[in-house]
This record gives sequence, C-alpha cells and structure tokens, in this order.
Amino acid sequence: MKINSDEFEIEDSQAQRNGMYYIYLYENSGEYGPPVQLDEIQDIFNFCEMNKMSHKEIRVVDPIEDTLVIQVISGKYVFPPQLLRFNN
Repeated sequence: MKINSDEFEIEDSQAQRNGMYYIYLYENSGEYGPPVQLDEIQDIFNFCEMNKMSHKEIRVVDPIEDTLVIQVISGKYVFPPQLLRFNN
C-alpha cells in the first residue's frame, strides 16, 4: 500500500509485501519470525546481503514447490553453489 500526498510518499516495508519467495531469518536461538516475501532475484540477493551478518541463518524458500532456493549460514552462502563466489 502506498500513501501519497503532495509532500511525501510512504511505501510499505519489505516485511509487509507479498511475494513468490519466502525469506526466513533465524536468530542464534533458532527462533525465526514471519517470512519476508519478495519476487525479484535481485531484491532477494540484496536482502540476503543486508542481513547475512546479523542473523545465524537465512533461508529463501519456494513455498509452492517446498524447496530451498538460497541458504546462508553464519554470513556465508552455502546453497546454491553459484552464490559461493560471494562469500568473503
């Protein structure tokens, strides 16, 4: 939902968007909150990059196929192999 006025425009946060892929952020305790939903691979990659150092694990899943799309553990990409080159 966007709110428009003459002076400003407010966009929904990423956590409020609907998207094809679900992104779960895991804390050190193993707990996770509701998924962030995104569609575009560049948005998903950027989201993972922004959050990979502040969460124990990130899982990007396709809920329709029930498959893991991207996995990041302790700041390192572990799946798919094509993303390993982005590990520092």
